[in-house]
Amino acid sequence: VALAGALRRAGDGATKAGLFWSHVAAQITGVTLGTAALVVVGVGGSRGWDPGSTPLHHGSVGVAVMVVAWVQVMGGVARPHAGGGRLRLAWEWAHLIMGVGCVVAALWCIVTGSSLLALYVPGVRAEVWWGVAAGVVGGVVLAGGVVKRTVVA
Repeated sequence: VALAGALRRAGDGATKAGLFWSHVAAQITGVTLGTAALVVVGVGGSRGWDPGSTPLHHGSVGVAVMVVAWVQVMGGVARPHAGGGRLRLAWEWAHLIMGVGCVVAALWCIVTGSSLLALYVPGVRAEVWWGVAAGVVGGVVLAGGVVKRTVVA
């Protein structure tokens, strides 16, 4: 999201291309990790494959996040070309709204997943994982701020 915000403010040329490909790489990484987590739980989950049965709606939200994430990937591949008028504008708004919603829901899954891990696995402390998640989010926000100030400014 931070890279996408900087991308919207960037001019043309190498800066914009670098931000775009950084955004693509970050999203592919997130979708790959999320898909891997979904496969691990689906194949080897101790509770069986029933996303609706997890406390705190963790499974249902996680599946929804991955559906939206894959829609985002496919939408990114099929996006209208720049200057495409209303269609491109509609695509940009839909991509933004789905992207932000996906990130927020994914953060919910990280928090609830950490809580469930601590609940079911002795010795695991949810607060540690919440701290790790907060650190990653904080790092991304700071990196986005640095990009906005140094590359786009």
